[in-house]
Amino acid sequence: MFCRHFFTFFPFLYAFKEYVWSNLYISIIDGKRGKGQSGTFK
Repeated sequence: MFCRHFFTFFPFLYAFKEYVWSNLYISIIDGKRGKGQSGTFK
């Protein structure tokens, strides 16, 4: 039962991780580019 729950939950977890990493990458690139919103994480 745990394996079934894990494989049901895993795609959501993977998509959430990709979303967080893409936002973090964009915020780091914007900070290096010198935009005004450095240091603010939504």
